[in-house]
Amino acid sequence: MNKQLYYCILQYKHSPILGEAINVGILFFFPEEQTKLFFQMADSTRLRPIYDDFDTTYFNSILKIIQKNVQTFSKKLCAEGTTINNLDAFIHKYLLKKDDTVLQFSKPFSVLNTFQTNETAVKEYTKMLLPLSDKRQ
Repeated sequence: MNKQLYYCILQYKHSPILGEAINVGILFFFPEEQTKLFFQMADSTRLRPIYDDFDTTYFNSILKIIQKNVQTFSKKLCAEGTTINNLDAFIHKYLLKKDDTVLQFSKPFSVLNTFQTNETAVKEYTKMLLPLSDKRQ
């Protein structure tokens, strides 16, 4: 049985002038569960060789804050009844404000989850959207 899956891609945007974006995380939500969000993050493996002035410490601290906030506020979002519209608002209120850092979440995507389990969906989307990362979880 096909079910819905929402996801947002966390991207690293080193400079607005360059216009480049590199995927560094994915936030997943399975509406039929209404229990929690899943956040998968990459490490800085792909970024360090590209940008000489890349700050690994800052990058890692922001990712840890996002991970902590996902765990802390997931239940609040689920209690409100998640839709694709309030997922975007939730991200910018509790996880990462728009234009606050070099990290930015994409708009939420809604797709059919054709995988047997949600864990398999997370694994396969992570493999596809965070290529070459040593810390894909």
